[in-house]
Amino acid sequence: MKTQKNNTNNSIKIVIGGLALVLAIPFCMGMYSGYQSHSGTTGAVAKTLKKNCDCESIQIDHVAYGLQFNRKEGVTGDQVTFTLDNCNHSTTVEKEAERLNQLLQNEIEGYEKLDVVELNFTNGDANETAVIRNGKLQL
Repeated sequence: MKTQKNNTNNSIKIVIGGLALVLAIPFCMGMYSGYQSHSGTTGAVAKTLKKNCDCESIQIDHVAYGLQFNRKEGVTGDQVTFTLDNCNHSTTVEKEAERLNQLLQNEIEGYEKLDVVELNFTNGDANETAVIRNGKLQL
C-alpha cells in the first residue's frame, strides 16, 4: 500500500513539474524577445540622437519596460529618458524637440510604440524637458 501511494505522489510531482516547465518556457521566451525589441529601439533612438544633435553628451538616464503607473504619466508600458547636455541649437527647445521627434519617426521603425520619451535639455543652470508620447510631442 505504501509503495503504491509513493508511486502516485511521485507521478503527481512529475506531472506538475512538467506542466510548470511547459508554461515557463514560452513565458521566458516572450520576455526575452520583448526585451530585445525594446532595447533595440532604445539603442536606435540613442544612436540617432548622437548622430543628429550637436551636444557635448547624450546619455540614457532611465529606461523602464513593462506596465507602470505614476501620477504624472498615468499608465505606461515603455518609458525612456535622455539627457542632452550643452546642445548647440539655434532655435527654441520646443522647435528642436519637434525636429528630433520628426527625425526619429522617419528613421526608427517602432518608435511610436515607445509610450513616453523624455528629452532633458541641460545648458548650465537651465534645464528644459520635452515629453513625447507615442510619437506625438506634448508641449
